[in-house]
Amino acid sequence: MLNGHEEQEGVNKFEEKDGNSKNYDESDATVDRHRKILHTDNLKLQDEYQRLQQQNNKLQLLLAEYFQRKKCESRFSDECTDEEKERCYHNTLAKLKELQEECVDQKAHFEDQLKKLQEERQKTEDMVETELEIFVVYKREILLQTMKRHGGKRVSLEDLDRLQQVEERREKELARVQLENIKLNMRFSKYQEKFKAHSIGVDGQHLIDYEELKMENHTYNEKIEEQKEALQKVKKKISSTTHTLTQVKEKLEFIKAENLVKRGSLMKLEAHVNEKKEALKNLKQSRDSLWLDVKCLRCKSGLLRNVDLLQDFEDHCDSNDALKEKLDYLKMRYVQLTQNCREFRRKVQYAKQT
Repeated sequence: MLNGHEEQEGVNKFEEKDGNSKNYDESDATVDRHRKILHTDNLKLQDEYQRLQQQNNKLQLLLAEYFQRKKCESRFSDECTDEEKERCYHNTLAKLKELQEECVDQKAHFEDQLKKLQEERQKTEDMVETELEIFVVYKREILLQTMKRHGGKRVSLEDLDRLQQVEERREKELARVQLENIKLNMRFSKYQEKFKAHSIGVDGQHLIDYEELKMENHTYNEKIEEQKEALQKVKKKISSTTHTLTQVKEKLEFIKAENLVKRGSLMKLEAHVNEKKEALKNLKQSRDSLWLDVKCLRCKSGLLRNVDLLQDFEDHCDSNDALKEKLDYLKMRYVQLTQNCREFRRKVQYAKQT
């Protein structure tokens, strides 16, 4: 378990993050809105590209039929003069040149428009990726804080990595399925336009092409159904992930309430600790004053409470008494010796005189 200081820091960090959760929710809504705008622009751009491609295909088919018809007519129209044929040829070349110039102009115009849309899409994608990274970091921190209260550090990191990997895998799978669905729809529209273009002049070959296109259409419809089923599975997985995130959010709210209760208990405990600190401070002051009093009394008492000093003092006193006795004995001995010396001196003087 955490001690009081670490728990207080955790509560403060959690409250700061909870205060910023609204901003991250707003950023999440902004990411979804930009993603929808980007998806809509991409679809419009693809539709425009397909429309131009279909128009170009129609023109190519019309030109091919026109030249084929002219070629067939030229086989049976030997009555036309060379001047008329040359004039018809130049007129056809002029029309073809006009059509090519118009096609080039339209292509340049739509390429510019495509470039602008791609730049806008790139900016929007960068902004969306930035917001998404911020949101993922925030979500990771929230999940980590939540699981640290229950599963421990190792378990929380493993669960967090597992949830993020599952979510990323499902998002990638959903994007892949949506892209495949869009491609199939575009190819289906392309074949429909091709079928309509071929249905202008219905003959044996057109009927064969129609049957082939019909079979391909059936095949692609089956693929579309399969992709729809896969999309439904991905949606179910996303709903289960959303349910898991909802449970995590509820657990987060519960932990928030529990942290508030623990914060109140922590404040009471800190107040009690402060009271004990004040009492301890007063006891230390009383101890210091008593120590000073004892020190003063020891200074005044001298040798009364020091056994070693008293023993040494007694030893010195005994040695002083012994030395005094020895000194008295030596003084008496000196006096005796002095008297004896005087006696010997008198005797010596007396002997010299006699």
